[in-house]
Amino acid sequence: ATRAITANAPLVTKIYFPRWVLPTSSVLARFLTLLVEMAVLLVLIAVLQGHIAFQWIPVVLALMLLQLLFTIGLALMISAANVYFRDVQHFLGVALAPWMFLTPILYPLNMVPADREFLGIGYRTLYQLNPMVSWAKAYRNVLYDLRFPSLERWLAIVAATAIVLALGFRVFNRLEPRMAEEV
Repeated sequence: ATRAITANAPLVTKIYFPRWVLPTSSVLARFLTLLVEMAVLLVLIAVLQGHIAFQWIPVVLALMLLQLLFTIGLALMISAANVYFRDVQHFLGVALAPWMFLTPILYPLNMVPADREFLGIGYRTLYQLNPMVSWAKAYRNVLYDLRFPSLERWLAIVAATAIVLALGFRVFNRLEPRMAEEV
């Protein structure tokens, strides 16, 4: 979605249409892939773990919908910024790898030392600032622990989604008027 607007420069410069459609459609295309991957994961969990998480599908779909909206918000901000600052696409490639490793996907959050600090802030507290930690823990709760994520987790996810989506549309709408000239 980062290059959704710049890659479609001929279309953006020739006719007017709601340009937010470009990054959003890119995210939606990847979301369809995620749906298929999640279905495969549910089958693998049933086969390898011996428990069936199928009764949790509505919760997983709710998490995925919130994640979709969060991602659309990010995509709107990043694609708009990429029109004016072309290095955004390169920076994003560099920033995503550390972000993934700083999100407890491959390891549980309790492996992060609670007693260590960086600049006076505990490591675990710093981890909690990463909005993807809430999604990772919620997915882990539902898919592996077979329990409903805590209310605190849901509130963190909904708040992060609302903030990022609103900010994404605000940034995009502010930068959209000159996009055709800048592309």
